[in-house]
Amino acid sequence: MHSYLPKIILLTSLLSFQFLSGQTNQSLLAVKCEVPPVIDGKIEELIWNQASLASNFQQFEPYWGQGAGEQTKVRILYDDQNLYLAFSMEEHKEILAQMTDRDASLNHDDAVTVILDTYHDQQSAYYFSTNLLGTQTDGTIMNDGKSIDDSWDGKWSSQAQKTDSGWTAEIAIPFASLKYQSSENQTWGINFTRSRPRARELSCWATPRSNPAQVSQAGLLKELNISQAEKKLRLIGYGLGIINQAGKIDGDIGVDVLYKITPQISTYATINPDFATVEADEAEINFTKYELSLSEKRPFFIEGNELYDQRIKTFYSRRIGDISGGAKVLGRSGPWTISGLSTVTENDSDLVKYVVGKLQHNLYNTSNVSLMSSTKNQNDSSEGSLGIDANLIFNDELGMTAQIVNSYGDYSTGNWAYFFRPSYDTPTGHFHIRYTNLGEYFSENVNGIGYIKDDDRKEFDSAVEKEFWISDYHLDKISYDSNYNIFWSQSDTLRSWDIKQSLEFEFINRFSLEFDYESNYEFDDEGEFDNTTYGLELGYNKDEFKSIVVKYEQGQNYGLNYSLVEAEIGTFLTPKFSVQYSLQNLNYESDPEQENGQIHILRANQFFTKDIYLKGFYQVDSNTRQQDVQLIFVYRYQPPFGSVQFVYQQASENPEQNLEKDQSVFLKYSIIL
Repeated sequence: MHSYLPKIILLTSLLSFQFLSGQTNQSLLAVKCEVPPVIDGKIEELIWNQASLASNFQQFEPYWGQGAGEQTKVRILYDDQNLYLAFSMEEHKEILAQMTDRDASLNHDDAVTVILDTYHDQQSAYYFSTNLLGTQTDGTIMNDGKSIDDSWDGKWSSQAQKTDSGWTAEIAIPFASLKYQSSENQTWGINFTRSRPRARELSCWATPRSNPAQVSQAGLLKELNISQAEKKLRLIGYGLGIINQAGKIDGDIGVDVLYKITPQISTYATINPDFATVEADEAEINFTKYELSLSEKRPFFIEGNELYDQRIKTFYSRRIGDISGGAKVLGRSGPWTISGLSTVTENDSDLVKYVVGKLQHNLYNTSNVSLMSSTKNQNDSSEGSLGIDANLIFNDELGMTAQIVNSYGDYSTGNWAYFFRPSYDTPTGHFHIRYTNLGEYFSENVNGIGYIKDDDRKEFDSAVEKEFWISDYHLDKISYDSNYNIFWSQSDTLRSWDIKQSLEFEFINRFSLEFDYESNYEFDDEGEFDNTTYGLELGYNKDEFKSIVVKYEQGQNYGLNYSLVEAEIGTFLTPKFSVQYSLQNLNYESDPEQENGQIHILRANQFFTKDIYLKGFYQVDSNTRQQDVQLIFVYRYQPPFGSVQFVYQQASENPEQNLEKDQSVFLKYSIIL
């Protein structure tokens, strides 16, 4: 089987050349300005009259292809340093502007977004979003909108103003913050989106077919003439002072270095990076017997981490503890994308080295094939993997992802894994089928550097998702999700099957009601288990931060009857002071493993400006007795990197970050050198 899979991938990639659809006809001419506009959100300078204009937005949802409910106009200019955008929005409903935290989700606010495909490869892009408060959210898009990573941070400016007819926003994006081709008369992909949560509307300038971030359906920005950005070197140094509960005073220094070899290729290095002020991981109830996957929050690992996002996850950066140093390279050259990472850490006085590399080649504008290697070296032994993955786009709706991996380490048999997953996507629906094969010892070889929750599988999976927009009879939308999964061991023993069904009703009065059903079978060393679970969720205003959701679930888990109550509420006590609270309460009728308990999580944010704020985080798990507290005051005097932070932290023991239970006070100063 393994010898045929690469041929199948090659054949489907050749077929994709015949079926790929063309890009949208929407286009703008890049207009260069001699005098830059002032970014104050007012759009008053006469220079904006010379700008190219994008208008006539269409709905992506609720009614794909119909004209937007309110008018949106976008003007665009550039000079040698920046790209400038001015958004003018008419709005006759209440304008929602709640989120002030950088990189907060603006889906619940009235917001605008620009998508920039700087290589015009119709697969990858940057995005920049803002709301009426000038809040900044940015990130990267991969695989034609199928992967979105909000962890990337760039330096840019944004301001907004309320007007008599709606609101306006201005954005300036330095070319030094982007990777791009340095040449004359170049073309970028570009698109603009606008969210109107009160109308439950998302509109776009160039309306994509399957998802709002579909890069291949973006419009064009033509005749850009930009050279290499002047600033090639960025140094971020930090100093850290610490006082712990024993009164011990300690300190540390470190530096992060970014050097742009070309506008397309950047190298990164870090010496003694600071992970001390990273927020603790949220506690979770785990109903499975598998390890939970945790998100990455440490700055050094964030940029470029989306390139290693795979279904068979052969690199999982949370495997790497505190590091003494590391280096990365990220870049593009023509159809090739290269990324690499190397770090050194210490484990019981032994040096451990992690090395990851990926080489990606674009195919026929919207598809790509990649070669990826990941290795952990310790005590003259190595473990890891080498694999190929592919993202193939046949047309606007039909695509396929696939991957094949060979692992090495203690086991030389049962060390292969592969999957293929064709899918069909529309603005209101999704369908896929997937087959995955994981060898008996694949995880034993890979999990020193990757995340494979289980192996010894021959697995089939399928899913159907569909939205029906009603907007009548007090009903706004109906959503239906269905998933079926079954897998056998490599010796053909049935290990599990699982059926999930979900039906949600969203009403015009902002209430929502969801019914969930799950039936599954598990066979493992402890026996056979048939489980059935029912769930009911009631929500109000789920499209906004100010919302409340309550869910009740009951059923069986590995033969034990249980009930689970979950609740989450978010609100603003003042326009700049937000509070969010969540609860999970688990109760087994019979509790032999003593798993009953509650998890409480509380977040509070006080924003004085978007760059001066106080944030609080508290969580307690009554079962594990885990308790974490963090209070952090931040002044970003040179956003987003130059800052002063004052932190109080009470941390439970955290093996992932090599932390013992402690109370500490931190003062951190970061400077761009």
